[in-house]
Amino acid sequence: MTSVKHLEYRADIDWLRAVAVISVIGFHYELPGFSGGFVGVDIFFVISGYVISRLIWSGIQSDSFSFIAFYERRARRLLPALYLMIAVTGIAAWFLAPPDDYRMFFASAVSTLLFSSNVFFWLQTGYFDLPTLGKVLIHTWSLSVEEQFYLLFPLATWLWSRLFRDPTSRLSLVLIITGTVALCVLDELLIKHSASAAFYMAPLRAWEFLVGSIAFFMHRWSPTRVETRLFLASAGLLLMLLAV
Repeated sequence: MTSVKHLEYRADIDWLRAVAVISVIGFHYELPGFSGGFVGVDIFFVISGYVISRLIWSGIQSDSFSFIAFYERRARRLLPALYLMIAVTGIAAWFLAPPDDYRMFFASAVSTLLFSSNVFFWLQTGYFDLPTLGKVLIHTWSLSVEEQFYLLFPLATWLWSRLFRDPTSRLSLVLIITGTVALCVLDELLIKHSASAAFYMAPLRAWEFLVGSIAFFMHRWSPTRVETRLFLASAGLLLMLLAV
């Protein structure tokens, strides 16, 4: 598992995370110029797809990948902060929330601990509805989507590696890109009929994680000239800022 622990640090990934965080914060505070800042969540999902693909394939290709080590690493990274956040907000809700809001909070806390709060809020309310004290955990829907991704993606990746030892082969990439486009089209079609499901449901968000995987697989074809890389990075940043 040494290959997992010594992956090269990517500062550009942290810069992308910063763009995503600032976008979401600016949107929720209704700052001028951030009306589309909710796309920061989409950026996060793409980052997760890239990072997790990189982590898993580095282990698979060095014959050191372990499902137990992977899940243990995710748990240590996410659960302590999650438990602390739920405990603190639970104490505050006990004193501040009206009974109906507290019942909503308690149910959402349970669903969050079960990594299914995206399903809970999909059934209960829309993300852009007026906020209540009972919905203080609504932001955990994206964590639930990520955890569901973390649960299934390692197995799917391992099975894919049985078919394609080299995931960057032409056939492998064609199949992955085709599946990603199909899921994206399905997501867009469902937005017109069930926008809430398209927003909350992990299967309909899967294409964003797969975009991150494709970015990882295409790394071997990345341009080497500094000027070209700078131009492409600037263009990508501009496109994200335009969406925000």
